[in-house]
Amino acid sequence: MAQRETIPAFIDEEHDGIDALTENIQRKDLDPLDIATRIQRYVDDGMSKSAIAAELGYSPSYVSNHLKLLSLPHPSPRWYVRARVPT
Repeated sequence: MAQRETIPAFIDEEHDGIDALTENIQRKDLDPLDIATRIQRYVDDGMSKSAIAAELGYSPSYVSNHLKLLSLPHPSPRWYVRARVPT
């Protein structure tokens, strides 16, 4: 290891949960149900769907469609996400 006691770093004080969600969506490591659950947290905190959409950089229909997943009867949301609807 280098014999350094400090490293150059930048701390973004304005980086918040919405920024983290946006980054995770862009990396595509979240499935639609995970996205919906995280969006629902912002709705529960009083944020409007259009404000969430604007913060994420997506359309209001993107937010609404993801939230619709949460209203599907159990276990339909997981089947939808896995694209495995039982026959």
